[in-house]
Amino acid sequence: MLKPLFFFLICFSVCNSFCQPLTAQQLRFHPADSLAYQIIIDGGSFKMDIKVAGAFQYKNDSIKADWLIQKIQYKDGSKDEAAYNRDLQHASGTHQEMWMNNRGKILSNSHTQKLINTDLLVAEFPEGEIKLNDTWQVKRSAKPDIIFDSLQVYYTCKEITATHTKLAVKMIFLQSPVNKTPDVNFTKQFEGYYLVDNKTGTVVEADLKISGFNGISRMSGGISIRRLAN
Repeated sequence: MLKPLFFFLICFSVCNSFCQPLTAQQLRFHPADSLAYQIIIDGGSFKMDIKVAGAFQYKNDSIKADWLIQKIQYKDGSKDEAAYNRDLQHASGTHQEMWMNNRGKILSNSHTQKLINTDLLVAEFPEGEIKLNDTWQVKRSAKPDIIFDSLQVYYTCKEITATHTKLAVKMIFLQSPVNKTPDVNFTKQFEGYYLVDNKTGTVVEADLKISGFNGISRMSGGISIRRLAN
């Protein structure tokens, strides 16, 4: 009788140590040599499936990412779907260079392709430890968006476990006064969550809902990001 009880207590102790929520975590962006992501953009009337691979190099306190657009698939169910797919293939094989520090702050991004803002693949962290319900905000480029110049990103720490940290995120797209259209009030916002690997600071998954006004109608849809096994 003692052996099964001892085995149960050991298993419970191990599970409890890994599953129990933590109260604080310091996150640092320190990826392995390579990462791959699947990004699905749901625009309501269409879906776009993009596969992106990243190769990383370290130089002093900076990290260089070479993002490669590996695959693009577009679906809208229309008779023109095949033609749209062919037009989008120009971006397949495109390399994009991005530099970051170890907190995920974007130092530069070449934005050589116009399909997706690869900044979305990296979360940015504060200097010290993150505690539950901590909030912080950062400003990032909105490129390759042709309407908006920058976006204000608001993070809130919602959950910390032994392996992952879940961050609620809201991204509000901003226009500079120079580029603002006086007759139309364009708006755009992403809202959802990021799940971050505590060990490497890399995004494991993210789901973002899209809302706003594009000058003609209300925007809806979402962006799903999933890290793929190398």
